[in-house]
Amino acid sequence: MAGPSTHYDIDDDDVVDLYDEPSLGHFVNGIKYEDVMELEFASEAEGYEFYNSYARSMGFSTRKDNVVRFRGHVITLRRFVCSRRGHRLKKYMELDGRMRKPRPLSRCGCNASLVINLDKITGRWNVKEFKPEHNHQFAHPAEVNHLRSHRRMDEVQKAEIEALVGSGIRTRQVMDLMLKNAGGYKNLGFTQMDMYNQVNRQQREKLEDGDRNVLSNIHKIGFLKDFEECMKSGETPQEWEESWAALLQSHSLENNTWAKKLYKTKELWADPYLQGHYFAGMRSTQRSESMNAVFRKVFDHHTPLFKFIELFDKAIGRMREAEAREDCITNQTAPVLLSNMASLECHASQIYTANMFKVVQQELLNEGKNVIVAVEEFEGNPRYIVSVYDNPQLRYLVDCNTTYQNFKSTCSLFEMVGIPCSHITTIMKVEQLTKLPNSIIMTRWKKMAKGGTPSGGGDMYRAPDSPKTIRHRNLLNACNRLSLVAAESEESYDDTMDPVRVRTKGQPCKRLKSHLEKKKRRCSLCRKEGHTRPKCPNNGDDIEDNAFQEEPTTLEPILEPTQVPGGHQVPPPPHTYCMPPIPPQYGPYHPYMYPHGTQQVPPPFPSSGAIPHYMYPTYWTQPL
Repeated sequence: MAGPSTHYDIDDDDVVDLYDEPSLGHFVNGIKYEDVMELEFASEAEGYEFYNSYARSMGFSTRKDNVVRFRGHVITLRRFVCSRRGHRLKKYMELDGRMRKPRPLSRCGCNASLVINLDKITGRWNVKEFKPEHNHQFAHPAEVNHLRSHRRMDEVQKAEIEALVGSGIRTRQVMDLMLKNAGGYKNLGFTQMDMYNQVNRQQREKLEDGDRNVLSNIHKIGFLKDFEECMKSGETPQEWEESWAALLQSHSLENNTWAKKLYKTKELWADPYLQGHYFAGMRSTQRSESMNAVFRKVFDHHTPLFKFIELFDKAIGRMREAEAREDCITNQTAPVLLSNMASLECHASQIYTANMFKVVQQELLNEGKNVIVAVEEFEGNPRYIVSVYDNPQLRYLVDCNTTYQNFKSTCSLFEMVGIPCSHITTIMKVEQLTKLPNSIIMTRWKKMAKGGTPSGGGDMYRAPDSPKTIRHRNLLNACNRLSLVAAESEESYDDTMDPVRVRTKGQPCKRLKSHLEKKKRRCSLCRKEGHTRPKCPNNGDDIEDNAFQEEPTTLEPILEPTQVPGGHQVPPPPHTYCMPPIPPQYGPYHPYMYPHGTQQVPPPFPSSGAIPHYMYPTYWTQPL
């Protein structure tokens, strides 16, 4: 039986966005070890969802590990572990003929795990083992969205992306729309790169084999790559002039107007002309051009001012989300060490960000080509003359101050970019240094360059949505998931489009009639309206006037009446008459129906007031 209904007044401030937290976030946040050991799950998938939600609230990623099957079919035990468990196998570290650099190491031997086993009696999954200790730092909340187990694109989102892209909407605009519906990056569940990969995958599935080959060969190596190599080539202006002449000849641009105009500004973009000037690796107007490339995709000079502020915040949000992704890679992975100077390389990996370490690592690898030709003394300190293995005419001077561990090379790479060059690392190897000196470490490229303040992510400056928007977003996502489930089969689709109507308990569908429209009740004794039998004012005294006079009945006997002791006549057996109902009111005289009409006859035994059994009409005790 349902309890009494209660009405709650909900304020708009109490409206909660269902996608602000994971599905079990309110339960796993701050859960204790004893509470985890007492948990039960209805299925293996439910156990994984719990552990993954727990990992999201703590700041780490998960993956499925060992599994035990009963007779090779039914899973009876499953282990979920931290994604940084174990180490990468050596066979993947020492591949011959590697074309690409290996990915950063994400495993560090973490032993955190959750083991659940199946109870064959109850059919539920119980927690068998739980290890909450980790040997690494957790990810910041702004970085959690980029961890592998928390980047999942469900079938509803895939179907929505395919429909939007198929209708001609640009991929970036589709991303903006889905961000709006989800309420920000933290609720979306995947990154922009994941979306581009999904769109590319869907397009390839629609293409034939020949079309796929054409699509793969669109981006050919051409003039752009040769031009970039020419910009960095040559240690002196004379060497660069030779590279520039070879570039124009290989692409037949000797008489090109644009090439001639570009050559006149070579002091602004060619490396040999920029030595000794610090540009942090940027070239010419690269900074402004990159910013223009970002903002011109969002707004133009026709955009009104009130719309400009909103679009500007959206573009900044993308940039901050990309920065959060780089922070996640830097803090949650470790690079693969490739050079022979493992101590220096390991120390550099702990100091520099992931992107800057790639540049430093390349200089450490180039160190193997350098040859020390001679050593001189300059102002009381050694000066090394370094040459290159395949170009002995090219020489660099490296000054080394052993007291303060200062280094300076004539290549001026540290002065231009802020990282130690391969010539300096050659001298550090001679001096047996196992760590990079502070004099050649620029704070700008350190992991903690922002003073320990992590990136806020793309939602840092996002204005809060109104309660109506939150409710609409929650309903929209729920309906999308329901539509995907209903589209799985023809039967579920038909049931959803034309549901079966079931009459439920409660108020009827028809309009309730008023008391004036309702049919008035009649008394079962006097047959009058306005009262019932218990409240009958006549108490049945005028029963013959009301009942029998209203419906007179003429009975034709089939058999003759018989005589009984006392000289009274008794009607024949009841099956010979079609008698009307006998009123249940008994008095000193009882009505009997005779062929001559209705008359009152005294009872045969006045002393008891009861009627003998042979006088009982059958219709008094048995229904017709």
